[in-house]
Amino acid sequence: MLAEWVRTARRGLSETGLSRHNRSMTDPQYHDSHPHDAQASAQESQRPAPAQTTPDTASGQNPLAHRPWLKNYSPGVAVDVHLSETSLSHLIDDAVREVPHKVALEFFGATTTYAELGSQIDRAAEGLRLAGVQAGDRVALILPNCPQHIIAFYAILRLGAIVVEHNPLYTGAELRHMFRGPRREGRHRVG
Repeated sequence: MLAEWVRTARRGLSETGLSRHNRSMTDPQYHDSHPHDAQASAQESQRPAPAQTTPDTASGQNPLAHRPWLKNYSPGVAVDVHLSETSLSHLIDDAVREVPHKVALEFFGATTTYAELGSQIDRAAEGLRLAGVQAGDRVALILPNCPQHIIAFYAILRLGAIVVEHNPLYTGAELRHMFRGPRREGRHRVG
């Protein structure tokens, strides 16, 4: 699943170039030449000026400037991942359209394709809409890592609402404490 999302994100950025979200880690100042990234040196000259670093207080140097974790990468693993400037909802929609029969989720041996996931998200979003959830509403999500969490998460985003994650291990008293206080417009609970 993650590999498919990364490929989708890379396709989306092939035209846009460097993302503002990961610029500092891909600047030449932060990048040690790595044998697995043949294009890195060619791209270095096209990159914008490096951002300011946070120096290590003891040595005055940034301890991560040379990216020591790269030595542990397997051959063929990209050194830099360029993030798409699109929304998560659009990424899911793109995957549903482009690779509908590929496996999106695997949970305890059961698999869900992107087409099935998209359909489940659509149904959940419609249910939330009928329940009164609107763009800008905050929707509490109290679910463990499971397919239902993913479906609810993307259904909330599809409506333009805001996902407010809560730990599913919280007790009722802990949750009541969080939900108490001034009654706010747009507060709903799912999960």
